[in-house]
Amino acid sequence: MIVEFTTNINDAWKSGVISDVGDGVGRALIDAGQAKESNALAQLAASIKADQAKFQDTVTETVRTLTEQRGRPSGPPGGAELNNAVDIGNKLTQVKDEGRRSFTEMLNCVFMAQCNDAPEAKRSYARNLLSRVYSDNTVTYKTDDRGELTETVERGGVTITRTGTESISGGPTYGFAIKPDWATQLFRIPIEDSVIEGAAREVPVGSALEFKWPALDQWKTPVAGQSASYAGFQLSRKGEITQRSSSDAALSMIEFKITDLTAYTTLSRDLMADNYIQMDSTLVAILGEAFQWKKDYEFLNSNGIGSPVGIFQANATQTVTRGTSSKIEYEDLVGMMKQIHSSCYRGLRWIANTQTIDQLVAIKNHAGTYVYQPNAVITQAMDPTVLAGSVPAQYRGTLIGIPVFFTEKVPTLGTKGDLSLVHPQSYGVATRSGLEVAISEHFLFDTDTVAFRFKIRNDAKSLWRAPYIQSDGGNTTASKVGPFSLLN
Repeated sequence: MIVEFTTNINDAWKSGVISDVGDGVGRALIDAGQAKESNALAQLAASIKADQAKFQDTVTETVRTLTEQRGRPSGPPGGAELNNAVDIGNKLTQVKDEGRRSFTEMLNCVFMAQCNDAPEAKRSYARNLLSRVYSDNTVTYKTDDRGELTETVERGGVTITRTGTESISGGPTYGFAIKPDWATQLFRIPIEDSVIEGAAREVPVGSALEFKWPALDQWKTPVAGQSASYAGFQLSRKGEITQRSSSDAALSMIEFKITDLTAYTTLSRDLMADNYIQMDSTLVAILGEAFQWKKDYEFLNSNGIGSPVGIFQANATQTVTRGTSSKIEYEDLVGMMKQIHSSCYRGLRWIANTQTIDQLVAIKNHAGTYVYQPNAVITQAMDPTVLAGSVPAQYRGTLIGIPVFFTEKVPTLGTKGDLSLVHPQSYGVATRSGLEVAISEHFLFDTDTVAFRFKIRNDAKSLWRAPYIQSDGGNTTASKVGPFSLLN
């Protein structure tokens, strides 16, 4: 590909320079705004044609001058020497004209044969003319019976064939003549979808370092006949003139304190200038996805020491001991559902490690019906539904009617938390600032290195201080419900 550089990249590639580069490199330079496609082929043809004509004119003039310097012939006008000189001049002029025509024709054929946008008929004509008239060697690459690359070289009707492995095995064995193609983008495995972030409740932290949210204290054991949701208020029936009973509610405080999640890396300036996949932009994209993954991981697992308090560590989270070690059974699922407060049913989701799939698909209820349905809601794009791909979906099927999200961010099968039942809206995320990217060319100036610094400021925790104690149940495990349940 012929490109014209629009910026200074190195000593060889400076702004205004026209160069022939590989197609992949050319496309990358153009995408980065460092070069543009050039019509240098036509300019080059005109330049070569002019140089050739100038050279031939110089040769003709030199011969003419030498002839004059030898003097006029000694014989009478029209003698043999003068006639020979005239013949030489005429022949030089003829050669000059034919040389111009033939060289221009050959150059046009070279350009036409290599022009991918030209009609195939014209390209074929140009190739044939180069081969027949100008003795150009035609090289084609084919595949032999074993699927290996072969090279066929036609020289004077003789065909030489050899396997491509001989070329690829080393540069001296023609390997230097084989041109590789390079992808213009870095291959990456896509990051998995978030299972908490995006579904959790956003806390309006604003521009403060700390955020305090007064809340009703609804976590106490209620008086018989009353509800803990009253936070201490009590209702009673009294006669018309009987003194009313006084009661007060209690308040608590939910506190968020912003901390930093950071990353730091460097790139040499030479690497940034010489690579053709825009490594600096790719680096920013990769770390942006890494921050997304890390936040979601912390919202599940973090212990709260200088970081958010993850759902697995929250005081409001309850556990169910599985009936059989390293197994997931129907009774385990029912036990987890019993621990969820009824106000959390809307928006509830299972979160499971992918290693649990073989267990989940085999679970049956007491009626013998499978409780995991990969396409129970046919209007959603859940694999393997008939509408898969028409509507994006993060979850993959339902378990007892509740969506299932599979992720690598939770423990493996047989470990506490391999399966959990959570209500994301009962988890608060306070974001002080989104992803901040800072780039410095001066910090490591003496090493010709550019520093990249990344940061997110946030906090997160359960909005429930503890499990809720249901009315008339007493302060027992059976009476406690909440927004999160783990299988232990």
